[in-house]
Amino acid sequence: MTLTELLRRNHYSEDDIVDIKYELRKWLKEMGLPDYDTIGKGGAIFSATDSLRELLVTLVDEP
Repeated sequence: MTLTELLRRNHYSEDDIVDIKYELRKWLKEMGLPDYDTIGKGGAIFSATDSLRELLVTLVDEP
C-alpha cells in the first residue's frame, strides 16, 4: 500500500494528500534521507506500511 492509498483510505482530501506528501518530502530532505518519490523519478520508494513505518520507528526509537 502506498502513502497515497493509505491517506485516501482514511478519507483525506486530495489537497491534504498533496500537502502531506510535500511536507514529508521536505522533512526527509531536511533529515538528509531519500525523499518519498514515485517510480521513474529516480527516488527511493517508501511503502506506507513497511519502509516508511520502519524509518519512523528507527528515528523515534519506539515501536
